[in-house]
Amino acid sequence: MRIERLIFIPIMMLLLLFAGGCGDEIPYNEWEYQMDLVTFHAFSEPLFVLDNGVELIPENQISALPLLPDNGRMLLLYEYADIEEGNEDRRKIKINSYARTYCDTISSVSQQELDVMADDPIFLTSIWQEGRFINIRLSIDVNKDSHTVDMFCIPEISNDTLKLELRHDKKGDVPGCLYSEYFSYDIEKYKTNYRAFSVKMNTSNYGIKTYVFSLE
Repeated sequence: MRIERLIFIPIMMLLLLFAGGCGDEIPYNEWEYQMDLVTFHAFSEPLFVLDNGVELIPENQISALPLLPDNGRMLLLYEYADIEEGNEDRRKIKINSYARTYCDTISSVSQQELDVMADDPIFLTSIWQEGRFINIRLSIDVNKDSHTVDMFCIPEISNDTLKLELRHDKKGDVPGCLYSEYFSYDIEKYKTNYRAFSVKMNTSNYGIKTYVFSLE
């Protein structure tokens, strides 16, 4: 997956919106907001779907919604518009802000192919699995050149654990600024053949780490 420097800015702006340092100018503690990774579905009605399957229905159509791609992933900041308890699987919301995030599939490669790929470190903030996605929040040091961050697997049907590796290639870029981003990788097609998966990655803050998740 190709990364350009400027695409990190909307995420950073969204996250900085909730940082401290504004004193009492804005009553942050009075907001009942949620911030989640969601998938946008354009048809048959525009809605956002949480990874646990809950549907979020925009209270009012906004002009930007038709520009969003069907099945696009994003970080959504929102408030519940239906205050009273009702259908917990389908909630009406007020959208405060959103930022596009990355979503990609997993590429199958051989161990020999993986051995010659770049493995530059990333700064890991969090990793979790829910529904059909592996979600990762990470930061990389970007100056001016394009980077790639991809997820690869080495299929072993005889083994009940799918082995995944996250690979970052900085393409010779030199240090600049640390940019944060969310990545989602779709594991749906692998869930029927495996009971678990492991994700190996090279991190600057934890070293070489492997995280294991159950699919049961």
